[in-house]
Amino acid sequence: MCEERGVIHLKTPPYHPQSNGYAERFGDILKRGINKLKREGSPTPCPNSDCLDTVSLSYRTMPNAALQGKSPGEVFLGRRLWTRLGMLVPTQEQPEPDFAADRRKEVEAQFNRRHGPRSCEFSSGEQVMVKSHCGASDFGWTEGRVIERTGRVTYEVDIGGKHVPRHANQIPEVMSGHKIDTSTSRDLLLDLFETDPVTTESVPDRSDGLRVEEQP
Repeated sequence: MCEERGVIHLKTPPYHPQSNGYAERFGDILKRGINKLKREGSPTPCPNSDCLDTVSLSYRTMPNAALQGKSPGEVFLGRRLWTRLGMLVPTQEQPEPDFAADRRKEVEAQFNRRHGPRSCEFSSGEQVMVKSHCGASDFGWTEGRVIERTGRVTYEVDIGGKHVPRHANQIPEVMSGHKIDTSTSRDLLLDLFETDPVTTESVPDRSDGLRVEEQP
């Protein structure tokens, strides 16, 4: 396995900790940090788990000269770790580039078209069709009755005597008393089959420009 992955496996001599200096150095730093947090005379002794978390976070956020002034956490994650001291430093918001803002709006509009909340509102006691999940991937539609509105786009629906929470997107307008137009029905079918709308372009009729020559 080591040969296939190009790993160099060096074994240290037994009972000779000096051969593994990096591990011994970190063990020394860890033990000294825990002992300082649990020093005698402290009014509130630090539990072992809290001491370990504090020392580990301090070590991983401390800049290291061997890492070109970066901390181990910054080298590992590619960013600075968020600490209590860092929260005191005011952050300056960078302006969003135009192309990034346009792309974000495009993605947001596409998401809202497929999964965004509908503006339709339902009243208490209204008979509706509700999406009923039968399994991890299977679902069907069943009749229900709206009990009350619990949030901006959420409702409590009675399905066979059982009260279940449902999102407005899970209550189509087909069986309700709302007026349905062709666009709503089309959007409902696209949502059921998880299909994006297809735009078609009209093709100009070129039959008028064709001329048939008579054969002699």
